Amino acid sequence: MNGDLKAGDRLRVTARVRVPGYQPGDKGTAVSGPHLRPSGGSYYIARMDRDHPDKRVIFADDEVEADA
Repeated sequence: MNGDLKAGDRLRVTARVRVPGYQPGDKGTAVSGPHLRPSGGSYYIARMDRDHPDKRVIFADDEVEADA
């Protein structure tokens, strides 16, 4: 993603998803990010449509993209 998303943006999970229980095409909303990882790369915190509203999920930047 390289910083393309910001809080409030709609997103969808890509085919590179590594978070158990999520599939490509699942949709949600970015809560915050991008956050830089000390080891390199970045991640986003998201609220997914199918989850309880209080649940947050962390996705690496290559696991999510803007939902056009």
